[in-house]
Amino acid sequence: MNASSQESVFVSTAKVFMTAYYVAKNNKPFTDFESLIDLQHAHSAVLGRVLHSKTVCVDIIEHVSSKMKKELLKKIIETKSKITVLADESTSVGHKSTLIVFLKDYVDGDMELIAFPLDLVELDSMSAAHIKEQIMGCLLKNGFTV
Repeated sequence: MNASSQESVFVSTAKVFMTAYYVAKNNKPFTDFESLIDLQHAHSAVLGRVLHSKTVCVDIIEHVSSKMKKELLKKIIETKSKITVLADESTSVGHKSTLIVFLKDYVDGDMELIAFPLDLVELDSMSAAHIKEQIMGCLLKNGFTV
């Protein structure tokens, strides 16, 4: 594959990624992704022949969000920023208790507070000691220290 061909593939893939980003950023259903790709094709945009399904959209969003989360956590840990940990209990489809762990932080001293889901933790017990243990394990697993 020559350099101009590689550049063309990169540009078309970037357009597909930007479309997936639009879907995620605007809280659109994943099914909109395929319609947006079709719309761009109708307006002569070159988006290649692959990466056009809603399944691919989900994969792209998961990939990008996991990278963004890693970078955000890295920055929070490096700056030793103070964090707020929020937890919300829910029940899974299998009737197992789960805990959604959220973090809140001012990253880079920005005035805007960032809140994001850190992890989903299954609970074997609803005791305070077990919940504390699971939250601490979740934080440790994500790079924080005691």
